[in-house]
Amino acid sequence: MNFLLARRAVLAGATLAAVVLSGAPPAIAAGTGSIGGRITTSGGAPATAVVTAYTWDGWESAGSASTDPSGNYRIDGLATGSYLVEIKNSGGPAQYYHRKTRIGEAESISVVGGASTTVDEQLLPTGVITGTLRDKGGQPMPYVPVKARPDDGDWQSGSTDAEGRYRLEVFPGRHMVSFQPFWGATQEQYVPGKLDQASAGHFDVAAGGEVNVDDQALPTGSLSGSFTDLAGRPVANASVELSTAGGESSWWDLSTDGNGAFNVPALLVGSYRIGFYRDGRYQYYKGKVTPEAADPVEVRADEQTRISDAWLPTGSLRVVAVDAVTGAAVPNFCADIRCSNGTGSITFGDLAQGSRPEYLVYTSDGSYLSAFAPVAEIKADQTVEVVVRLQRAARIATTVVDRATGKPVPNVCVVPLALSGPHLPDGYGDCTDSTGKLTIGALTAGSYNLFADPGEGSPYGRQWVGPAGGTGDQRAAVTVVAKAGATVTAPQVLLDKAGTVSGQVTDEATGAPVPNAIVSLLTNHPGSDGGVRFSADVNGRYRATGLGPYEWPLLFGAPGFASEWSGGAASRYLATPTKVTAGATATRDASLVRGVTVSGTIKDQDGALFESGWVTAHNPDTGDYIGGGWMQDGRYAFPVLPNQSIYLSYSVRQGTHQYDGVYSRQAPPRRDGRATPLAGQAIVPAPGSATRPLTASRVAVATADPAVSAGSVPRRPTPPTPGVYVVPATGTLTIDMVVTSG
Repeated sequence: MNFLLARRAVLAGATLAAVVLSGAPPAIAAGTGSIGGRITTSGGAPATAVVTAYTWDGWESAGSASTDPSGNYRIDGLATGSYLVEIKNSGGPAQYYHRKTRIGEAESISVVGGASTTVDEQLLPTGVITGTLRDKGGQPMPYVPVKARPDDGDWQSGSTDAEGRYRLEVFPGRHMVSFQPFWGATQEQYVPGKLDQASAGHFDVAAGGEVNVDDQALPTGSLSGSFTDLAGRPVANASVELSTAGGESSWWDLSTDGNGAFNVPALLVGSYRIGFYRDGRYQYYKGKVTPEAADPVEVRADEQTRISDAWLPTGSLRVVAVDAVTGAAVPNFCADIRCSNGTGSITFGDLAQGSRPEYLVYTSDGSYLSAFAPVAEIKADQTVEVVVRLQRAARIATTVVDRATGKPVPNVCVVPLALSGPHLPDGYGDCTDSTGKLTIGALTAGSYNLFADPGEGSPYGRQWVGPAGGTGDQRAAVTVVAKAGATVTAPQVLLDKAGTVSGQVTDEATGAPVPNAIVSLLTNHPGSDGGVRFSADVNGRYRATGLGPYEWPLLFGAPGFASEWSGGAASRYLATPTKVTAGATATRDASLVRGVTVSGTIKDQDGALFESGWVTAHNPDTGDYIGGGWMQDGRYAFPVLPNQSIYLSYSVRQGTHQYDGVYSRQAPPRRDGRATPLAGQAIVPAPGSATRPLTASRVAVATADPAVSAGSVPRRPTPPTPGVYVVPATGTLTIDMVVTSG
């Protein structure tokens, strides 16, 4: 998967980049490579700029060079690996290869020792924001930091001159403007005269245009306060959280002193909320347990606002666990880091009055499924009791033996996986003992396929567990139906000796090797490093070891490229499998493409952009992850293969709340090149079926009816599936999501 660098939202346009490898000139040091090329202005003339190469993994500067009068540059001494390239002209905003405005969107550039990689770039057009900043008395404010914040891109910073004037060269688009109006603090004011981004004005800047944005600093006041316990004693060393009424974070590192007091000497006038934290307890002024309920604190011009607060009274919460079916007490369970130790209950004390704590309840032996205890409001000097009803867990038992000898094999982990969209966890918990036996649990009742992993260094190969031996195809795996409160016995796991697959991963456009590409057996969420993964070296060469002697589909990915299954397929069911032989090495090469960018925004029902999180694309045939990236400030972007169908899922944050789900809103047909839903529903085959549902890939595939199995009668087309979209052959697929967060 293209999830090697999970914090990025990597973009790749459909236009192939002008990146080529050439023979290295003599000046290149042995063992190192270089990046060189020509930078031109948006009008095509030689540009004066500084070009910097950053390491792909850490965004650390690896070298830089200035252009000569002809716009040419070269950065020498680069180790073999992947880089991103920043281009910055004097006084202008930085852009990133290839013609991107955010560092997280930059395309990867491969450097090989002894060779020079050519990277030519044309600067994007710009416009100008200019203006004058004045203090509350109307006088110019000299040498004040100023920022232009675009809706889509990185900030551009500058400062006013001696006369209070500023000039910022920016990319075209909508921008906010902010400045720091007084020395000694980093609090920002947003034009026109606002405390936070949510209420800031927006200014449209055209290419080659100039927009004048003036502002006057808000007056200031001061804020001080004290914090005590219920007896009136000072609470020292309590953290003090200061934010605007709109929730913008504090600019101060505040805590109470030995007298429980704190002081902020200067704040812009307006409304604020104050929070206190110490020893695991949070509280908000005045006497509130959530930030949303906090009383506003008004700071007025040339006045000192004083507040005082005290810890709220406390109460206790008693958690009792019972069997959801029989109602019988569950004597041994745990919640948070405490356990009942046979008593059937746990009591949590020192909880703030009015708070509604949540606790996850579980049993250490896995006999019950974990569940959150009901939420109840804490009463002062009282013990509130809640009862959590636990569902019996299901378990699966099996034994693992050597197929040839029948002898038990210890230390083999067997993982139950979903029939659709299986992905391996970050770590395995259920592995065989010295007799080859294991019991898997606690599980939710349902159907599972089993994946056996003997681990690196074992002479045995990995497998999907079949009814009478291993397989590399999940569809041929046995389906085990786990039942609540019962232990079902799965077929014996028969291990075969391992074989290997090796090959090279290259860039299809240039033929250059793709350093550090990832080869894997299954897909994983972009925020996870779990699963069976093999890393290519700096020359794009990999070795996938420890595979059972079966036919395996392999997944290839790298930063800046679209992920693909072997043979260039978008679906695991359409992959060209590789036949593995025990004790031998098979060959499978892959050539990656930049793909088509899936991008858009994600907002709540009120139109507010979500702050951060993950947006991921799935293949509707298999449920596998097939692309994804980090979403920041409501915007996401990542590459996928063209000519396939996808659906999106999300895991995003808004304030203190987390929202997770599959985007299922039916999108109307569009004529503007944006997302269009797939006219037809994907059919997920039954385990063991030989049918391969049609999912387009970048290679030619059969156009048979995906709903028809061998020897079956054709079915009528099924109605459209909400949220399933077709990726175009070129360009960009834009999917703007609205998620109900209530």
